[in-house]
Amino acid sequence: MNADHELGCNHDHTEQLTRRIDELARELDALRSELQRGSLSVNDERPTAGVASTNSPTIAESVNGEVDGEEQASMSRRHALRAAGVLAAGAVAGGAGIIAAATPAAAATGNFSGGSPAVIANGGAGAGSVGVDAQVQGNNGVAVDAFSSGTAGVGVRGNGDLFGVYGISTNGTGVSGDTMGQFGIYGNSAGGTSSAGVYGRSMNGRGLHGYGDVGVYAQSLNVGVSIDAEQTSLRFSTAATSPLTSGATYQTRDIVVDSAGVIWFCVAGGTPGTWRMLSGPSAAGAFTPVTPARV
Repeated sequence: MNADHELGCNHDHTEQLTRRIDELARELDALRSELQRGSLSVNDERPTAGVASTNSPTIAESVNGEVDGEEQASMSRRHALRAAGVLAAGAVAGGAGIIAAATPAAAATGNFSGGSPAVIANGGAGAGSVGVDAQVQGNNGVAVDAFSSGTAGVGVRGNGDLFGVYGISTNGTGVSGDTMGQFGIYGNSAGGTSSAGVYGRSMNGRGLHGYGDVGVYAQSLNVGVSIDAEQTSLRFSTAATSPLTSGATYQTRDIVVDSAGVIWFCVAGGTPGTWRMLSGPSAAGAFTPVTPARV
């Protein structure tokens, strides 16, 4: 509140000084015009508001005690111009002082409103040019904070020929998305069959890692999950408890691989539900006879 009040006061003082400087500039122009016409003399002095009176003793009077009329007129002209110049210089200096004093407060927060876009930054066409460079040094600081209140609003939108948004982190997360509603990160692609809404790639780790009540959820109009691998198509890394003894509730079509390496398939949901053993260390799967058909 104090910073806002100080900034407002400095703004008012700056406007007053600006108006005063304009007035002094007009007075100086008027004095120059009178000097050119020869109308300013000892007996026809016209001091204006803010300009010291030319009736004060001149330098020559202070030294000699008297001066002739011609020198008096010359000194009066110089004294008037000097006085106006001193006042103008003082006003400019005062305004600069107030503006300088206001700089730290003004630099604290900049508000831009009314425009669309409110701020335009152009980094030029050179290689590696940067339009906006935002940095913050504090712990948990945010270099750029964007907010949109519209029901279809977007906080941050990136548009690029290669990457719309590119995140880099040495030890943390390149891009992180949080939400209290639908999607932390949403990817949409309108390209062909080889395009992807979200693409994850890692040469040594996981290309895509999902964690949650449902780690990865796939929904499709055609194929839910398509796997293309050079070594292992599907790996069950964590050994689960046998669904027959776990006491958990399952849904029809659930698949469980227990700690003994047995693959179970749920044919009827429930607690524990109805299961069929598909494969295991001592079983190759149940025999399914083929219905006889006349050829």
